[in-house]
Amino acid sequence: MKLRLAAALVCSSFLVSAPASAAIAIKLEITNALNTWLQVAEVEVFNSASVNVAAAANGGTAVGAVPGTWNSASTPFGAINGVIDNIFNFSPAPGDVTMYHPSTEGGANALIVTFAGSSDITGINIYGRADCCTGRDIFNYRLFDALNNVVAQGQLDATNADHFASVDIPAAVPEPASWAMMLAGFGAVGFAMRRKKTVNSSVSFA
Repeated sequence: MKLRLAAALVCSSFLVSAPASAAIAIKLEITNALNTWLQVAEVEVFNSASVNVAAAANGGTAVGAVPGTWNSASTPFGAINGVIDNIFNFSPAPGDVTMYHPSTEGGANALIVTFAGSSDITGINIYGRADCCTGRDIFNYRLFDALNNVVAQGQLDATNADHFASVDIPAAVPEPASWAMMLAGFGAVGFAMRRKKTVNSSVSFA
């Protein structure tokens, strides 16, 4: 009985220390990979339930790392408003919101999208600008957890005819310490089962 309890406890500790099934994140940072103008028509971030957690309609918020936008229509909100309009409007009508376009060029520019809460992220879609400047449609992305740790990062190349790129976010990779705990758990369970078998086989009757 004691051996069974010990094995159960070891299995429980293994399950607790097992790696997460997805990258858990609360924030996305988008920058231009070429350190030039940052122009984002729309960015979508999906969780395992296929919900776009970046969308303003789902509680997402967006800000620029550098203050100021090219005009009144090119605010960070234009990148999460659910409208995929990748033609820049130089003369916007009142209330016309399209893409995010900061007022200055350079590597300090970033679009920072914060989700309503931590979510298991499975993919990112991004739409660049279609009416000019194709070389600007290469983006770097970083996903952050609630402790501001980077949980996933990479590049999105939207220099194709559709000015669109997507990436699947892989499951989080466990740290070496987690692997060690899992291996130790398997070893302990195996030892307990072997010991029980040995004890049972040594019983004899007079």
